[in-house]
Amino acid sequence: VLVLVRRRGRLFEAVIRALKTAGPGVDVAGADRLVIADHIAALDLMALGDALLSPDDDLALACALKSPLFGFTDEDLILLCPPRAGRLGDALSGAAGRFPHWAVAAARLDQWRGEAPLLRPFDFYARVLGRDGGRRAMLARLGPEAADVLDEFMALARTYESTEPATLAGFLAFLRRGGAETKRDMESGRDEVRVMTVHGAKGLEAPVVILADTVDVPKSRTAGGLLPVPDGAGGTVPILAGRKEDGPAVLGLARGAALEREREEYRRLLYVALTRAEDAVIVCGAETRLPGKDKAHARPEGCWYDLVRDALAEETVEVEAPYAQGPVLRWRKGEGFAPARAASSEPVIEGAQGTGIAAAPAPVHISPLHAPPVTAAQLRPSHAEEQAPRPAAPGPRPALESGGLDPILRGDLIHRLLAGLAGLEPAMRRDPAMRRDAAHQLLRHVASALPAETHDILAAEALGVFDHAGLAELFGAGSVAEVPIVGRWMAAGERLISVSGRIDRLAVRPDRILLADFKTDSTPPRLSAEIGGAYVSQLAIYGEVLRRAFPGRAVLAMVVYTRGPVVHSLAPETLAAALARSTGP
Repeated sequence: VLVLVRRRGRLFEAVIRALKTAGPGVDVAGADRLVIADHIAALDLMALGDALLSPDDDLALACALKSPLFGFTDEDLILLCPPRAGRLGDALSGAAGRFPHWAVAAARLDQWRGEAPLLRPFDFYARVLGRDGGRRAMLARLGPEAADVLDEFMALARTYESTEPATLAGFLAFLRRGGAETKRDMESGRDEVRVMTVHGAKGLEAPVVILADTVDVPKSRTAGGLLPVPDGAGGTVPILAGRKEDGPAVLGLARGAALEREREEYRRLLYVALTRAEDAVIVCGAETRLPGKDKAHARPEGCWYDLVRDALAEETVEVEAPYAQGPVLRWRKGEGFAPARAASSEPVIEGAQGTGIAAAPAPVHISPLHAPPVTAAQLRPSHAEEQAPRPAAPGPRPALESGGLDPILRGDLIHRLLAGLAGLEPAMRRDPAMRRDAAHQLLRHVASALPAETHDILAAEALGVFDHAGLAELFGAGSVAEVPIVGRWMAAGERLISVSGRIDRLAVRPDRILLADFKTDSTPPRLSAEIGGAYVSQLAIYGEVLRRAFPGRAVLAMVVYTRGPVVHSLAPETLAAALARSTGP
């Protein structure tokens, strides 16, 4: 499911919050773009860093105390701040005995003040969020949507440490100078609800698309108050635009032309949004104002919702829908949402305030077009061989000993563990106890709600892969995890092949390239011939991109099943055959 909005705002955040609190069965990819330094969770962590680095910065300390990290209220600060004679930190230490939570805050500040100058930013904030319960406190107050921000905050700390000297002051400066925006790859192919802007969704598709932000229109704006006015010689001159009633006619014409350009862009974006759906599109909206005196709704004229409704209303029928609180208008009523790529599918467009419209255009017959000499084929490696025969499914996935764990969540945690373990310092990599402690620390950080027995199972499985003798070079120095890969080449028949994907683990050596795909299937195949065709094709496509990028180097591809572990190295002829099937006509 793809949820689209025109811009990131309160509705955007409300949708993500509602999805993340919907309970089991709803997996959310989160926002497509996060400006970390603008989120309250990151601001609280940055305020804590400022307070620890600058004891005289009372404002930063007050902000940190009000955050979920300490839980102070306005009443606490009113009792503490006005009577103080010196710094706020000294006043808190002197008055720590008045209330238990003041004493806890003072002791925690003293501890963090001693650790902050000695630790890398990642290590320091990992202790704040993990060991000392900061993550749990923030999620309890700010809601589950803050988890994305905290994860990206920690990822930025690791990124900063790889490029600059690892100091807390430098990291805070890095966040504030613009290094804190993260754009997610929303083409991962996971079974998740994606929430993003229409601009960001260009090129993406989903079986079901929901347009949630359709009852606003863009406001007329001018860059710097300037309007481009024709100069009579085929060019334009920027003119300062004042009040409409005070301007000459030429400015009125320029203002009208600019408004029409904005309306055209607004309608063009609607076309982009509607064409993202494979099967069904639901058009709805959130009216945040009271209806006007002369109409029953508060929608402005020409908004997306009205454009779609007015175009299709005469051909709609009113029906009850399980996904709406009231009846909806459905265009060319179908039997509900059909699966993606099914023979018959009637797209549905739901309307604001319980009304709706549905969409399923009638077939249009056109004359054949002459194909150009070069055709392009977009390969999705994870779906390269969906129709290829596969071995019989091994049956339902057994539950973990700890009481069961969603397979998608389990796979994600195993992948995170393998990436995190490989990033340990050499001394920690060599010490089994330190590796085990690091695995449990990572699990406590990203999956604190899971029981300890589940942590033990996941850590043991990941460590079994990491310690496997046959994978030593794959996890060796210079290897990397979760590597985006993009490539293009000309195949037989003048076909342009375009590839975009992600490699679980990659090691590039002077004479060869090692790549691996980690699988968390409950029953690993015993023979390479039993591996699913899609798995083999995925590695074959990745290997071809790498072979072309690093000519003269052998490509060694492996499918690693983490339960066992079981490692299958794929023969070159097997990869060649799979590549031919995937890229052939």
